[in-house]
Amino acid sequence: QAAPPARPARQPIVRPASSPPAFESRSAGPASRGAGSSSPPGSEPSAALASTSTEPRAAARASDTGRPFAPAPDAARPSAGASSDRSREVARDPSSPPDPPSVDEPEEPPEHTEVRVRPHVLADPPWPRADAASGCIWPATTGREILRAVASVGPPRARPDLVARQGMEDGSGGSDLRLFQAGAWCLKTSLRRRFDDPDAARAALLRLARAKSQLGDLLPADTVLCLSSAPKQGTWLWTVTPWMQTSRAALAAARERSADALGQELVAFADAALAAIELVVRRGVVLDVHPSNFARHRGALAYVDDDIDPGRRMSGVGHALLQRAHEYAAHPAAVERYVAYLERELPARWTRSEVERLGLVESVVPCTPRSEIAADAKRRLLAALDRCRDVEQIG
Repeated sequence: QAAPPARPARQPIVRPASSPPAFESRSAGPASRGAGSSSPPGSEPSAALASTSTEPRAAARASDTGRPFAPAPDAARPSAGASSDRSREVARDPSSPPDPPSVDEPEEPPEHTEVRVRPHVLADPPWPRADAASGCIWPATTGREILRAVASVGPPRARPDLVARQGMEDGSGGSDLRLFQAGAWCLKTSLRRRFDDPDAARAALLRLARAKSQLGDLLPADTVLCLSSAPKQGTWLWTVTPWMQTSRAALAAARERSADALGQELVAFADAALAAIELVVRRGVVLDVHPSNFARHRGALAYVDDDIDPGRRMSGVGHALLQRAHEYAAHPAAVERYVAYLERELPARWTRSEVERLGLVESVVPCTPRSEIAADAKRRLLAALDRCRDVEQIG
């Protein structure tokens, strides 16, 4: 009896090297930086500072100059917000043989399914609700009460004027952010925080809640994380906070008033950057140091972004500090006050060994200023870091 014909060999599926990512955003954080007038600007191309320094998650984050930093091999680390736009396909060498086809295992699905955006998803997401199921609100003790207060002010209104902003404008640089205002409250989510799998959504909420809890005093009071879902719309992860004026917005307003007011707000941003450095020292948590990511709430400094990563080095802080000097170069008195404050505070707060562990010098050295006022600021910051004391000199 004749043997049945052999089945043809299964051919591997090879994706074109030039295929674009499923969803691409110029934004940094899981729901972009900032809250309210507080979500961050991405940045426009500028001649401010050319930097070759590596910043955590730099491949996806838009830098202040509009050119994402090129990450060094050791700069990558997992994202606390589990943002899916940080994965990119690596182009295959045409001369290399294809991988053998899989016989039993199906093609591995993407890490998150929320990037597969369907037309109906473009409508307003389901709002966060106080009656969400158990395990879908953080913090559990006060979150429901806050969400009831948010619901009492009426339907939220979209704030597209604060999305896809550029340069020194306040707002988010990412086009996928969904930002809403409800009275004195800010509600934000993004297409990257939409999940088809409710379990994946709950895991994302847990990761972000753990990251937020590491902020300590920098966590804005009355912050709530909530999952909401609706038929055919999936499950969305929301961040709800009070509506706050960011450092970026405060800088813009101060510039219109006087050089003295601008100098005061630049010093306030310097305090935010120094607080971010201290958080790395104390807790091993790295924040995105950008003026749209910090605000004052009830008189206290707050970090309003969802971009919170584990780490021990501040590879992007030098660029963040010098960029402010360039942006406000037309106001030399304000910049002088800002740089003088950093000159005084940096040696007073950290030892030489801490500066080395944090990589502060390395964050400043690669920055190539393209204005004289930024070049002067760079020289003075490096000199200040060089004055940091050894451990034996303290006390």
